[in-house]
Amino acid sequence: MRASQNEIPSEAFVWTRGIVAREAMRYLDRHGIDAEPLLAKAELSRAQLLQDPEGISAACQHRFLELAAADTDDPLLGLHVAAGMDLREFGLLFYLAASTATVAEAVQELALYAATTSQEIYLEVASERESTLLTFRRVPAVEESCRQHAEFIALSFNR
Repeated sequence: MRASQNEIPSEAFVWTRGIVAREAMRYLDRHGIDAEPLLAKAELSRAQLLQDPEGISAACQHRFLELAAADTDDPLLGLHVAAGMDLREFGLLFYLAASTATVAEAVQELALYAATTSQEIYLEVASERESTLLTFRRVPAVEESCRQHAEFIALSFNR
């Protein structure tokens, strides 16, 4: 079975709920690091991340993560944030995956509903008899460095 989203949009504004940026901000707060200057440089605000149901620009989220990694001198920031977060912060995606009977079903659900949290990543699942291939595809419009975000997604997905 294949869950695919072949048409990747090429848009000037790529939307995301900002879960990763919000978790990075909380991580900085827990470690006594002032997130405000970094948020401002990334064209974000605390209020946006905590209260805005409409989401944020994916480019701003990437920028914030990269600025935070540089400011804290932590090249593994994305991994540290993912390791410390409560996965229930993913909302519907967490509960869909948690309610399935098998890992294969969880992966299918995540691929199907990932677009409810972000326009920037598309998941494709290809299942064969004894294996499953999961591919994460990024929207080309996001030109910011995405290392921290990619590492966050990889670890949180595996958790």
